[in-house]
Amino acid sequence: FPRRAHESMHEASALGWASLTGYVRGTAIIALVDAVLIGIGIAIVGVPLALPLAVIVFFGAFIPIVGALIAGFIAVAVALATEGLVAALIVLGIIIAVQQLEGHILQPVVMGRLVKVHPLGVVLAVTAGSLLLGILGAVVAVPILAVATTVLSYYGSRARARNDAQEAGESRLTAPSDSHDQAADAAGSAETAQGDAEAGTTADEPRDTLAPNDQAPREAATRQSAR
Repeated sequence: FPRRAHESMHEASALGWASLTGYVRGTAIIALVDAVLIGIGIAIVGVPLALPLAVIVFFGAFIPIVGALIAGFIAVAVALATEGLVAALIVLGIIIAVQQLEGHILQPVVMGRLVKVHPLGVVLAVTAGSLLLGILGAVVAVPILAVATTVLSYYGSRARARNDAQEAGESRLTAPSDSHDQAADAAGSAETAQGDAEAGTTADEPRDTLAPNDQAPREAATRQSAR
């Protein structure tokens, strides 16, 4: 890569790594909360294998959308097989309540501060990843999307800043020529005004002033009439 691109690549990679670690950290926090709450609810209902089911819920949270459905289905199936329909419905209600808590509180508070990815982008990424690589693609799709979004946003902000700097430089270059043209116009107007003033002064002088050659005969005529 060119030497001039090393700094931007280093900054972009640092931001991408921060986005990736933030996603993993936020997902681990949400998964832990889901596993603890669902595990406690299953244990209170009396469903056996509460701890293994809580572990399944924890790892299922790393697969957006699909993981929660799979983990919830397993927990409800175990409750139905061991404790009956009533216990299964109670477990289903617990899972739905925890998912609502995750969607309305945990996701905005935890993930919203660490990773900025649109929910529609998450759905599309999980769908594309699962179609291409199965469960592995569903797991890695959202982290890849988060890193790509961060890197593209960084380079987009750099491009906008560079364009703004070029526009500012062009405006500074055009400003002196404009001021020079304005000064030249002002000087020309001043010269025109001065010329008009001089012409007006010349026109206003008395027209009956006689030259020295014309004054001599008049003085002689005056002396002769006096005699």
